[in-house]
Amino acid sequence: MCRIVLALCLTSVAAVSLRDPKGAGIAEDTKQLACDECSKHKDYLDSQDTCVCHASDIMGTFANDATKTSTKRVGKSSGSGEGTHSFKDETSNVGAARLPEGWMWHCRPVSGTEGVWQQC
Repeated sequence: MCRIVLALCLTSVAAVSLRDPKGAGIAEDTKQLACDECSKHKDYLDSQDTCVCHASDIMGTFANDATKTSTKRVGKSSGSGEGTHSFKDETSNVGAARLPEGWMWHCRPVSGTEGVWQQC
């Protein structure tokens, strides 16, 4: 009996994780999935104002600590005295160069910042 319950639980967890789109309030992997989710729900939203679907990649919109860079000064010496030391700055990325895409939808652009909200 326990095995059957465990199998049903694992099956339902797998079904939820494979769901496309992921659902309200959860960032989608692609703009198309966010637009599809908006299309699915737009007719049931505010009837006073028509919904024109827009999507934004929220993972690329704002600065994030995961994409920070670090700069260090590296020096070398070829002896002693004036003019024998040289330095150069090296910058490296300490995390990911960019976070994975995460798209959210809205019925109209939430901000006026150009390029952030793209119409579906």
